[in-house]
Amino acid sequence: MYVGLLTSILSPGPVSTEEDRTAALYRLGVARLELGDAGHAIEPLREAVTLSPHDARARVVLGHAYLKAGRRDEAERAFREAVGLDAGLAEAHVGMGLAALKRREERGRAGAHFEEALRRDPHHIEARYHLERTRRMQGGRDMEDAARAALGGDSTDAVAHRMLAEVYEREGEVDRAAVHYGRYLALWPGDAEVRRRLAMLCLDRGDAKAAQGVVRAGPDSVPQGRDLPILASARLADSDGAGALALFEAYLAAAPEEERRFYQDISLVASPEEVAAYQKAPEAEREAFLRRFWLRRDPALVSGVAGRRAEHLRRVWYARTHFSQKAYPWDRRGEVYIRYGEPDHRVTSRKPNHRMSPAVQRVKEQLAVNLYGPDAVGEVYPGPVFPIRSSRALSVAAPEAKIDLDADEREFLTNLEAMQAQQRQAAQNQIRQSRERQGEKSDDRAQINPIDQEQEIGAARQSGEVADPGLTTLRPTGLRRERFIDQSTAMFMPVTSSDNHAAVVPWETWVYTGVGEGFEVTFTDEYMQGNYDFAPVPTHVPQELRERHVAMRDIMSFVWYSPEVTIHRAATATSDFYRVGRGAAPFDFSYYVARFRGASGSRAEVYWGVGFWQLGMRDSSGSRLEGRMALVSRDLGRTYEFDEEGRLGGGWLRAVRGEGAGQGRWMVSQMAVEAPPGDYDLAVQVREGGTGRLQVYRQPVTLEDYRQPGLRMSDVEVACGVEQREGEDRFTKNGLRVLPMPGRAFRQDMDVYLYFEVYNLRRDATGRTRYRVTYTVRSQDRRPVVVRALAGLGQLMGVTERPEGVSVVYEQAGTQPQEAVYVGLDVGRSGAGAQEVTVRVEDLQAAGQGAERRAHFLIAER
Repeated sequence: MYVGLLTSILSPGPVSTEEDRTAALYRLGVARLELGDAGHAIEPLREAVTLSPHDARARVVLGHAYLKAGRRDEAERAFREAVGLDAGLAEAHVGMGLAALKRREERGRAGAHFEEALRRDPHHIEARYHLERTRRMQGGRDMEDAARAALGGDSTDAVAHRMLAEVYEREGEVDRAAVHYGRYLALWPGDAEVRRRLAMLCLDRGDAKAAQGVVRAGPDSVPQGRDLPILASARLADSDGAGALALFEAYLAAAPEEERRFYQDISLVASPEEVAAYQKAPEAEREAFLRRFWLRRDPALVSGVAGRRAEHLRRVWYARTHFSQKAYPWDRRGEVYIRYGEPDHRVTSRKPNHRMSPAVQRVKEQLAVNLYGPDAVGEVYPGPVFPIRSSRALSVAAPEAKIDLDADEREFLTNLEAMQAQQRQAAQNQIRQSRERQGEKSDDRAQINPIDQEQEIGAARQSGEVADPGLTTLRPTGLRRERFIDQSTAMFMPVTSSDNHAAVVPWETWVYTGVGEGFEVTFTDEYMQGNYDFAPVPTHVPQELRERHVAMRDIMSFVWYSPEVTIHRAATATSDFYRVGRGAAPFDFSYYVARFRGASGSRAEVYWGVGFWQLGMRDSSGSRLEGRMALVSRDLGRTYEFDEEGRLGGGWLRAVRGEGAGQGRWMVSQMAVEAPPGDYDLAVQVREGGTGRLQVYRQPVTLEDYRQPGLRMSDVEVACGVEQREGEDRFTKNGLRVLPMPGRAFRQDMDVYLYFEVYNLRRDATGRTRYRVTYTVRSQDRRPVVVRALAGLGQLMGVTERPEGVSVVYEQAGTQPQEAVYVGLDVGRSGAGAQEVTVRVEDLQAAGQGAERRAHFLIAER
């Protein structure tokens, strides 16, 4: 909305220092304003206006900042000055209309300002929308009623759809808001601001694909500016870490330096030692430091830190977008969100929720027991378990038997509370009138928040702004003090479903089940200003809680389990938390790894497969699978990656016969990377494209140096078929096509193939090699083993049956120091169960030199 106004500040030709500073201040103010941080946008915008006093557009943006910050008079002055500088500027007239809407007695004049804006620019969407909205709400009708009435007469009324969408969005009804924003955009497709708002709602609903579609359906052929973080978030939800990181970097490249530093700051997710090390690192070494830093925090490893780094940028952007309206750069919610990401359970005072997963319920019940004792287990907590300021604890609606008051006493307290409420309202009206006479803006907080009303009124009485009513004290009577507590201090109660205890402050409660043993954290807006902080430690616990929960803890329990201390404990143990595939359902696949000599170093091959019955797509021929692997050195200095994407028959996915009894075909593939010998962490990720389901496995891997002197052999690859074939594909090596069996599970009517490679064979004077291979198959379940050799390289020397297993011996001669070896085994008459095969190679040209590997497979019942 505001970026287009920047052009008038940047004049053509050489840019002077003052002009450059003006543009920088403007960009900073616009960035803050677009993130909802109007209060902190004012200062740089005001300074930009001072440096560019004849720029009407800059004054319009300043006016919007004032308006969003609640400073209506200053907003009107800025808009009026903009009109004085440029009467043809439609945006200035729109601003005048919006300012008029903020004052009840001037709402009738707002329409004239919007009409003037449309006269100056007939295509101005905001002017048109607000004019039509003002007309529909004439006669004192509220927004929802006016919208429904308009839609009752015309279902294609775009303005009414947007009005209803804004109502639903304000009430937290995300799905309904998205529906009406979508209908509005279908009728008025040129509204970029609403398009962005709808895309954000799609992200909140977890529909990344829809968010991308909404942004890309806009008029800009190449999305830019504020669209980039939305697209980046959608890419990240689609497991495209590299694409997300590129979009975030493009967004930050155009952001003000002051804004970029929030994204570069790692202090919220780093340990104090890491922060100190980063600050001490020379500038040239910081990028390498950050790479190692993010690798440590990426459980998947497969994105080469792009995924984890992009997720951090997304969290910062989310905090700046959603939690910065009343605090700079964000309130406490932003701190927690940047550390731990999206909570597993999130409820607000506007939308308590009885639905929760068993894991969330466990966390909440444990906190309830810690705070209130074992009797609390039976409660359901649709809101905070930790006690927050409650109005119901002050009323006489508690169980009659527990209050121990007779009917006259209850009536007295009810009348007293009603009288006190009237006196508060009268006192607040006096405060407002007094301050308006002095030209000051009244503090709306005292008019809204019952907790701080008495403090505000008490201070006003001492200053003489309001008179003491003299009849009924606002302090509780002796009877009331005995059972309740002063309203200026308030009572603290959890939000439960069995007791209708209503909080007197807005609250948000988040639950994380995967951080440590899990925790709940509650934020409250104590001053009704939109600035959420950790819920405070109770200053007084109602007797009702003490009576109901016999094992009531003392006040130290509330300190220990308070949100602030809880987060401090969590951050000490786990500075940050990252779950791969946030929101994605798990996707089961099988894999194993085998190591070989590579062209220049060592090669790690990963064989993975998915059963057709595990696919989420009904038509398996259209299933798209994405595989990724990464080897990361233990010092985090080097990463070796491989990724693939395809469909069955698309070049690398192959179907093989079923593994295990009664199961169908499998889709199998393999990935490989080469790396120097050493110790690594291996990560393997497979994702189903159609459903977004995802799984990541990690394991340590040591790559041997197969070029060292002496006989060496690779790992043993367990396969379902080996055949001689020329040409190249990922399954072919050394002239043999080896089709892997990732699950290493075979039906009794299937043959088992073993493939491996031998290195550094010694040649005799004629240049020939000779070696012996012994395959010994043992049942790990002590069942009978019957093995028949089907095919292999070399001469079969014999099959020996012993109690500990069956051995098959081959001898082979050749001319090369490196040989590829395989054998096919018929195990159909063996008993079902787990099998271990030991492969031993002996170099017959070098006495005493041998090498041995083990592999495992499973024989399933027919």
